[in-house]
Amino acid sequence: MSELKDLFSGWIATRQLLRIEVVRKKAERQSFAGRLLQYSEENELLLIYHDDEKQIYNFKLNEIDSIQPAGKGTD
Repeated sequence: MSELKDLFSGWIATRQLLRIEVVRKKAERQSFAGRLLQYSEENELLLIYHDDEKQIYNFKLNEIDSIQPAGKGTD
């Protein structure tokens, strides 16, 4: 998990725009552009700012299907 923590820390520090794909209850999928604000390794939680909605969301790590820098073959 240390490698993941280092990756997330880099994205937080640089305010990297990310493409995030989330799977919620009943296989509901959501894909959006956002920025990772905080990562709790202990609780496996990510605090993400949704750029379009101007809202902050809390996701469990197991809800994240894909997370990568925006523009890297995602658009």
